[in-house]
Amino acid sequence: HGRRLRNYLYVYPQAVSITSHRNIAVKTELCDSDNPEAKGLPAIYTAPGEPLQTSHFSPMTYHQRRPKFFDEVKIALPNHLFVAHHIRFTFYNVSLKTLKKGVTNASLKKLSTIIGFSFLPLLKGGRPIDEFYTLNVYSALSRSYVHAEASLRKSSRLSKDLM
Repeated sequence: HGRRLRNYLYVYPQAVSITSHRNIAVKTELCDSDNPEAKGLPAIYTAPGEPLQTSHFSPMTYHQRRPKFFDEVKIALPNHLFVAHHIRFTFYNVSLKTLKKGVTNASLKKLSTIIGFSFLPLLKGGRPIDEFYTLNVYSALSRSYVHAEASLRKSSRLSKDLM
């Protein structure tokens, strides 16, 4: 039997500051397209022996405008990473008026409103990422948001160099 070599990425969302909302949850996905409508890849581990999932939902933090998260998200990376591969974070405001015990990931989507997005490209300078990052939170994602953000960073760096 040949063993299949796998690379894993462990993601630890730590905190977010969205002061206009409370009761925030975060969904983590591995994506290979920066089309805002693209779905996550089946790459997230939930439990031993279970099939890989397309997303991970953190537990909601009650009544916090600057919640801290304590999740470990284990992601199976593709054998070949491309520039479009990234981790997408979707932030939700959960409505407590309709929240009941035993909420599931599927019902969480029905009880919540999307309040922001963030993303982390998996390649930096052609190499896999391996650091801690502070990310921007966007109210919406444009088409080709990963490539657009990289262009903004380059033009921002250029304008700083010119000053």
